Amino acid sequence: MVTVLVAAQDESLREAVSAALSPRGHEAVAVRDGAAARRALLSVRADALVLSTDLGLPYLQELMELVEEEQPSVPVLFLATLEERWSPGAVPRRQGVDGVMVRPCTGHQVVQELSRLLQRSEGDLLPIGTAYLHRPSRELRGSSGSVMLTATEAALLEYLARRRGQVVPVDELLAKVWGFPQGEGPAGTVRAHIRNLRTKLRMASGGEVRIRTVHRHGYLLD
Repeated sequence: MVTVLVAAQDESLREAVSAALSPRGHEAVAVRDGAAARRALLSVRADALVLSTDLGLPYLQELMELVEEEQPSVPVLFLATLEERWSPGAVPRRQGVDGVMVRPCTGHQVVQELSRLLQRSEGDLLPIGTAYLHRPSRELRGSSGSVMLTATEAALLEYLARRRGQVVPVDELLAKVWGFPQGEGPAGTVRAHIRNLRTKLRMASGGEVRIRTVHRHGYLLD
């Protein structure tokens, strides 16, 4: 089930979007002001947000800062006036992640555009067992929470994930992830990054996704 946080002062707009989400099996968490939206963001794991600019620009900016801190990979659909749609700075949109629609609009139109944003976002998600890696933000999400990876950690995890169930030798990781010539590079570098990845996988998946050491052979992602 997809959970969507819908925040708008306009009650008819909130109700229309919530009603259009229900037939798709999505859950709507509808709030009427910026303060309530902030509380909801801190307590609900949303898969997408619908924010109306009638909340006010200061609240929108505050909410987007919170999104970046708590759930950076979650797409946001802004519902703006025609003037706001084309006014620089009126909508704190992240290029390539968020969308903007001009209101008034129907709940069905909003849900259609939201589905497009979710599909685009899902294309950036790499499944890793019960967890997911969002490539653009390097956010690792799982049943126990989310954690940010470094660029090298993300590249290492993606390489192991694409060979899940196979033992990957250290020399291969040094060549493919770090770019060392075949047979060269410090094995300790791999060990240190594997150690960090194990900690972060445990934080995100609660131990459901693990990297095993296969003695004298390499590493295996379970």
